[in-house]
Amino acid sequence: MEKMAKDFRNTIQHPTHKPINTEIINKISDINHNTVALTGLSHPVTEVKEQDQGYPRAYDLFPVVYENSYKHDSASDNAPEGQPDLYMFCPVGHDGDHFIPKDARLITDENEKEFISNTLFAGGWSTPFSYFTLNPRGVETPDTYVAPKKNPDDLKHGHQSQCFIAQGLTLELVEDYNQRTEQYNAGIHTVLKEIEHITSVELNDQFQAQLPAGEGYYMNSSTMTNDDGKAQYSISIRNNGNIDTMSAGQPLEIKSNDFFIAEQTDYSEHKITPNTATKQGQALAKTMDNVPEKPSLTDYPDLVADMPFKENKIDTLLNVNGNTPRIDTFDGHIILKYNTDDTTNTYFCPPDALPVPTEVFQWLQEDRADRQMGIRPPPQPEELKDDILALTPDDRLNGPDQDDDNNFGIPEL
Repeated sequence: MEKMAKDFRNTIQHPTHKPINTEIINKISDINHNTVALTGLSHPVTEVKEQDQGYPRAYDLFPVVYENSYKHDSASDNAPEGQPDLYMFCPVGHDGDHFIPKDARLITDENEKEFISNTLFAGGWSTPFSYFTLNPRGVETPDTYVAPKKNPDDLKHGHQSQCFIAQGLTLELVEDYNQRTEQYNAGIHTVLKEIEHITSVELNDQFQAQLPAGEGYYMNSSTMTNDDGKAQYSISIRNNGNIDTMSAGQPLEIKSNDFFIAEQTDYSEHKITPNTATKQGQALAKTMDNVPEKPSLTDYPDLVADMPFKENKIDTLLNVNGNTPRIDTFDGHIILKYNTDDTTNTYFCPPDALPVPTEVFQWLQEDRADRQMGIRPPPQPEELKDDILALTPDDRLNGPDQDDDNNFGIPEL
């Protein structure tokens, strides 16, 4: 593996975060024909991802090599001092297949595994540099793939979806809802900008008096909607930490003033309401009153369904229900997704809307996510092709160019 790494160093100069392409691989192959084969790039394994409500998606995955300057004390095969150790991570396919690098040791000690994970990935907070990273590539689901059996006792209660493309009256209602939402958000933004001006300019002396010379502060804000549809505003003022980094984020005291009444709600947050006894407070109240009520899809009875839906505690916290849809856009279409516990129940359809098989929309969403990550999506299942072609324009992006030949002309070891 040391020889392989040397060839890579000579070609790409240093490790990188960026995926490599076949041009670099071919350049390395010209240096040493066996180098790429030693990396396992000619030995992809196939991983299959099950979908909650749709068809499985298969991807070819490739090994990755990282270098690590930190050394595990108990490892007998560390590189000489001053040279980094090399670690190859080999994915395991759906059938248990994986690449076995030549002249390498399989790490089985749990303490060593934890050490490597922490020093390379910082507990999941860091992405280390690698000598080569080849993006996953979508492939046909293998004929040998057998979906894992699901134990009903292990399944968490979830919901499925029914999807519709907004057309005609439904499209008009959704566009009206979106326009009202934009107006509401613009009004909120105006209020918060005015409050920010008040705290940074008008009340600057009050806050600077709580700080050492040369220190600054900033405002955090949040909003929530009251039962009457009006917005409620909360703010906190915090130390920048320019002088003393240990003080960064520490809250400052907020007192009621000519602009607003400040009511502390917890350690650092203060609910603010205009001080209507003053001209300054009356001006702030006028700005707040200009914010329209927050729109809700329940304002549109034609969009409200009564899907079979058993609500759980998490649903209540997240305001998930079987009545109002989630709105998404895809390839110029506006999609309405309704939660349901019974996808066979098809009595409801928004006016003029076009029902879409959820499996189709889910597949297209996953395709979009793949392309955004530079991954070639898997081929479309035959069962979905007609529906997909009917819903997507002819000029839809096909994703980045990638070679179909996964072995790069290099023989298997």
